[in-house]
Formats: sequence, C-alpha cells, structure tokens
Amino acid sequence: MTLLLTKSCDYALLVAIEEGKGFPNDEDKDVFIHSRLDLPLPEPMEDLIPPPTLITTQPINLDSSPQWHTTLVYFISSKILKRLQQHQSSVNMQLLTISVDGETDEIGKLILPLNDAKVVLMKDGKRPLSYVKDYVVDKGSWQPVNHRAQLKVGLFIVDMPPPAGERNNRNIAMPNAPPNSNLCTNDQGLELQSADDVWNQLASCPTPSLNNTSQQASYLQIGQGSDRHTFVLRIKEALVPSTMLRPTPAPIHSDKPKAKEERRWVEYSFAQWHIRHLVNDQWQVTDPPMCLALKGHQQDIHEWLAEQDVVEVNLWAQQGRNTEQIIGKARIELRGWQLKVIEQASFPLHDRGNRLHVQPDYQFAKITVQLGLTNGWTDDDES
Repeated sequence: MTLLLTKSCDYALLVAIEEGKGFPNDEDKDVFIHSRLDLPLPEPMEDLIPPPTLITTQPINLDSSPQWHTTLVYFISSKILKRLQQHQSSVNMQLLTISVDGETDEIGKLILPLNDAKVVLMKDGKRPLSYVKDYVVDKGSWQPVNHRAQLKVGLFIVDMPPPAGERNNRNIAMPNAPPNSNLCTNDQGLELQSADDVWNQLASCPTPSLNNTSQQASYLQIGQGSDRHTFVLRIKEALVPSTMLRPTPAPIHSDKPKAKEERRWVEYSFAQWHIRHLVNDQWQVTDPPMCLALKGHQQDIHEWLAEQDVVEVNLWAQQGRNTEQIIGKARIELRGWQLKVIEQASFPLHDRGNRLHVQPDYQFAKITVQLGLTNGWTDDDES
C-alpha cells in the first residue's frame, strides 16, 4: 500500500513489516497496523493541520505469530526527506485489534526513527518497486511493541526515477517488469547500506539522487503494443446512512460540546498506488479522478485490468487527533466490464461488520463510481 505526499516523487520511504511474535491468540479478533509519518510543516504553516499520512495494513487473524509480509510506501520529494531528517522525524506505528462487532483496541505501539533507516542501492540499474518491496520485507529487525509482543519491521529509503508518482500529472509512471519474469529479489543487484551518504547529499544538494538514471516514460507499458489509452477511475460519491456513523461521546466531567467530525475521506489501492480523496459532508468527492496512462494493445490492457480483479474502497471518518475509523467498505469489481467508454455504476457499501445499512427511504448504502478507458493520454504532447 502506498501514499503520495508530494507532487514530485524523488524518494520512496518503505516500511517493511514481516511478522510478529508473542501476540495474544484470539480467533474472534483480527489485528492491523496504523502507520503514520511524522510530517513537520514549514514555520509559516505550523498552525495548519498537517496532511494525513496514515496507511493501514489489511486486518489479519490474531494469533501468537501474525504474518503480514507487506511493505508500506510513502512517496516523497527530496525537500520533504530533507525536512524529515532535520526534524528527526519518525514513523509511528499503532497496533490494533478489531472484533467481529467492529470494536477496536490498541495492543501496542512502535516508533521507527528516520535516522535509523537503511538505503536500498540499485547497483545494476532501476528495478520495479515491487521487487524492492519484496527485497526489504524480511530485512527488518525485531522491535518490542508492548511488554510481551514483538514485531519484525524496518525502515528503508529508495531513490525513485522522476516523474514516478506525480499526483497531479495525469500520466503516472511505474518501473516496468519484464514479461513473465520470475527474478529472485535476493540476487538483483540490490544492496543495503547506511543512510549517512543520503543525509550528506541532502545537506549540500537541493535535488539529490542515489542513482544516476535517465528519466523514465510517464506511462505504464502493457505487453508489446503502442496504442495509447487512459484508464479512468473516479469515486463520485457515497450514500452513507447515519446508522453507519458512530458518534464520539464528549469527555466525562467536561462542559465542552461534543467534538465535531473534522475529516472524512475515501481511499483505495490500485496496482502500485494508494489513492486518498477528501470528501465533503455529503460524502461527495471533488478531487480529480485517477487517470492512469497505459500503452499497449487494447486487448492486453483489458486482460491486465481484469487481472487487477477488485478495487477495495474504504470510507474513513476522523474525530479528534487519533480517532480514525473505517466506517464502510465497498468492492469495485473490474471483471466483466467492457471498459471501452466511461460508465457509471453503484456498488453496495457495508460496515466493518459486513452489514448492509438502509436509509429510511429504503435506499441501500452504496458507493457510486465512474470508470473506463479513453483513447489517448490526457496530456499527450508527444509526437
């Protein structure tokens, strides 16, 4: 799962989570991890609310040795990385359990200082990010999360080829893996080393780079074709009955009114990207849709989209500083669509207990999306 924090993407900050030990065993509960990057704002903006940096792992069964084997990714610019280092920032991890009725409890915490991060060097040219994620997932170390449980986790920095991950550019870049490759991530010219050289470069150069590489094409190649298409996915709005929103009670012995809901958003993952959109009070998304530039034969692109299978969308609500909750989930099926034009459809929206809610006017909770393929690229300025 990934999160884009800046328009320019010079580096990827990887949080590798392999496994745990010493956890309680409870077959009626799942366990998941909140990861938050401590993102300091410049002095003129210190009174503003920082952008959300939360990435959440998928819930897994709670047993004594939970197995995650996942790598979370923050895409950041060199300026942000420099500021993070100057402020001695960290990645703060919170481990929580969730019961069958949706109740959550914190069972541990962990802080990963950025200054302890390792750098992933690519000695023989760029590798797809998926290779790097697989390479680092077991390279962490055991860290205590409470008086009994431990988590094998690590923090890593990797240089990214521009303009990978550009948020507002409708062309999105991703390193391309060779077709049908079964390369071993332990022997792909990848190497770990101290981040001291990176900090030295950041101190002396405004746009540092760990590897000197040429600029990659800002599209995703599918197969061998040369046709240009754009895959558009827009989360339009959600119908959320009030029964899905759990009010936060006011503190005991407090005369202050109940806190107003500060933030709502929807988020989903597609291929290598993690997308987040803020919504208004009516759960309407005003951000531009995700537009992914693709190159290849249309049939190959259709098959590739079908292989993505399902896009899982989560609806989040936040009251207060650390009270984020998933209040609804929807599954967007990608199989069976013609995808030759932009179409609109609605999908059922369930709460955390997989229950479907109904409005008083008998409308089911749902999420409305628009998706499909268009010919050409949005910002097509190539010959």
